[in-house]
Amino acid sequence: MQETLFGVFSIAKVYGRKAILFKYEYLWKYLKTISAKKISILLFILFNSVVK
Repeated sequence: MQETLFGVFSIAKVYGRKAILFKYEYLWKYLKTISAKKISILLFILFNSVVK
């Protein structure tokens, strides 16, 4: 899990703002299709898996 996180952060650093903007664009597309409640549950699960 740590290696994966490190890789994600490395990619984000390399691409900088482009990568961040892409991520937000990606999230926004899903926000339009999936309800906010499902998103919050998904983010909560994701956050918990990252912390562990």
